[in-house]
Amino acid sequence: MKVADLDRLPAPYPGELWYSIVARDLTRAGYSQRDLRPRMALGGLSARINIAYPNRVHRLLAHLRGRTELDEVGFARQHTLLPYMLAFDPASRLGDLLQTSAAEDRPLSKSLGGLRCASTPAQLRYCRTCRHEDGRTFGEPYWHTAHQLPMVANCYLHGDRLFDSLVPYEPQRHDFWTANDLLCSGNRLTLPVPGVHLSHCIAREMGKFNLHTTRAATSLHLDIEQYATVLKRVGFQGRQGQVATGHLAGEMAAFTARYGVAPQLLGVRHWWRGLYTQLSLRVRPLHHVTMRLFLRERLWRAAPTDTHARSWDERLMGTIS
Repeated sequence: MKVADLDRLPAPYPGELWYSIVARDLTRAGYSQRDLRPRMALGGLSARINIAYPNRVHRLLAHLRGRTELDEVGFARQHTLLPYMLAFDPASRLGDLLQTSAAEDRPLSKSLGGLRCASTPAQLRYCRTCRHEDGRTFGEPYWHTAHQLPMVANCYLHGDRLFDSLVPYEPQRHDFWTANDLLCSGNRLTLPVPGVHLSHCIAREMGKFNLHTTRAATSLHLDIEQYATVLKRVGFQGRQGQVATGHLAGEMAAFTARYGVAPQLLGVRHWWRGLYTQLSLRVRPLHHVTMRLFLRERLWRAAPTDTHARSWDERLMGTIS
């Protein structure tokens, strides 16, 4: 895909959200280009923008040729939320999706399916310290990818509490807004999950997990057989070698209640069955993290000195300490 120099997007800043790159380009080009330039760089747009990822990464990257050395996978890891959304898929999944999308010029949303849940933020978020440092270093602030991860309430660089901007998490089709002073002038602190009481323990583990996914190119994947194996090992061995679903349901209910996790946050009843019977993309990252916390607790309670249990703990939680 040949792109004229005048049609190239500005060079991405470190950790900048893809939406922010397009927004800065529109600010440079002027309001009259708010329809043409996004369609040129992104293809057809839906009624609302999914800030998690552009539907055609290959098309966006063609307009960044000469402005970045990243390939499609590298760009997706640094400038989209795809690493978070696919953290529990096999490591090759991201590359395969991007390759198929480019070859068939197919929107990524057709392959990914719906991944929204109650923990999705309502607004784009920002860190005041980051905005100040970005303005001093680059001459302007921008939207950071890691600040938009669900359930993250603090900056991954400074630890400061994030603030909600005036930009919705799903803007209208032509609304590409920069992180300017007017839109980032409020004093509303970001909540881990709006309207839902979440324990500090779960929020802390999600923060560690989100930080891990923004920096690592590895997968936290466990296949169906591995999930079933560890569940049986920690006491959920049912008849005919199956997972004891009734016993597990009671234990999971007690676990989530003890940690203050509201049912509406985790979605459908008995959501965990998809982890060890039919793993699908509709099992959200939050589900995996909750199950892993549950299994880690069971492992250490059952055999705190067992080296095999210790290795399973490390395997379940990846590099998270």
